[in-house]
Amino acid sequence: MRDIVLHFLLLSLWGGAATVGALAVSALLRRVHTPSRLLCWLWLAVGLRFALPWGIPLTLPRPQNQQLAQAADTVQALADGPAPAALSAVPVQTVAAAPAAPWYTQLTVWHLLAGVWALGVAVLVLRAVAGYVRLRRTVALACKTADGCYSGACVPAPFAYV
Repeated sequence: MRDIVLHFLLLSLWGGAATVGALAVSALLRRVHTPSRLLCWLWLAVGLRFALPWGIPLTLPRPQNQQLAQAADTVQALADGPAPAALSAVPVQTVAAAPAAPWYTQLTVWHLLAGVWALGVAVLVLRAVAGYVRLRRTVALACKTADGCYSGACVPAPFAYV
């Protein structure tokens, strides 16, 4: 459970870093008056980072320089973590069957953190659905004008709605 919580925490931190980076790039792009289409592509990349947390596998060619190749091997070894062979070298001891303990005695702080994270996700999803339903009810009262747009007292500011 600890590994799962730490994995999601690391993914969230990288996604947050991507968002902060996109905010900075977006501000620069707006300052130089680039087309809005580029901003959409930028935020699509950030959205894909959150939608595909495992990433997109990318294989790079091996460097021809011996020092760069050794550095690449070191980085790859650090990214992969401990080798499975090192874990299997530990002798396994058999333990006599103990009476079954209640499920709640096996809970750790990592289970609590995973539960808090899942509760936060559920709250955000419910809030988004409630906001969508509320907006849909509000816009349902708007009337279509001659130019094809909708307006009315229920629509305080112009916006796009799909």
